[in-house]
Amino acid sequence: MKTDIKYKKPTIIEAVFELRFKPLPNWEIGSFVKFSELAKENGFPILKDSPKQFQVSFGSEKPVITSATSHIQTWSMDESQLWQAGQTLYAANQREPYQGWEIFRPHIVKGLDIYKEVANPQAAEALIMRFINRIIIDDQEAPSSLIAFLPHNLEYSNNLVNYGCKAEYKFEEEEIISITATKDITQTNINAIILEILYLKPNPSLESEELNNTIEKIHDRIGEYFEKSITDKLRVKMEVL
Repeated sequence: MKTDIKYKKPTIIEAVFELRFKPLPNWEIGSFVKFSELAKENGFPILKDSPKQFQVSFGSEKPVITSATSHIQTWSMDESQLWQAGQTLYAANQREPYQGWEIFRPHIVKGLDIYKEVANPQAAEALIMRFINRIIIDDQEAPSSLIAFLPHNLEYSNNLVNYGCKAEYKFEEEEIISITATKDITQTNINAIILEILYLKPNPSLESEELNNTIEKIHDRIGEYFEKSITDKLRVKMEVL
């Protein structure tokens, strides 16, 4: 299997694969237990509840706030990988250090096999794949020297404290790739940009061969658009292999 590690110092801090469903009738309370047991058998023994989520419905009189369908997270021992599972979601996450597509892709497929065994989904509403990069900006560098699209500097501002840029491109069958660049406001001691590339495909097939081909195609397109979003100077900093 090919690798997508082109650089000695890749900027990927998290890769995420998601399938979203309408509430699945085969997912019950016991499904959480069954999924977590199978995940543990496959090297993901750490069990965590998902953060509490809520959804708002607007009726004729006043908004109604209800708890959203919850899901569980099963983590590897080193907490570099996790699977998420619930009645409306399957997800596979790979956190830094990102070790390549030949590691992430089997992680996606293995967790999905377990999810299929438990939930038996017949159709999905959407497939989403995201690659999130943190790009460190040295004091002497301009962000635009590393990232291909950023907001223009404001003449009346000495310091652009926060910003965001977003671009989208539509493919066939309503598939969308979205590229977002924002200043990383979570980092107080470094200057950094978060570059997220997200691909959304509505109504993906869950048939194994077709889904595998779709995953490969989406992964290749994300890599292509990452390369379109960065400069040669960043490639030098990442040290091309």
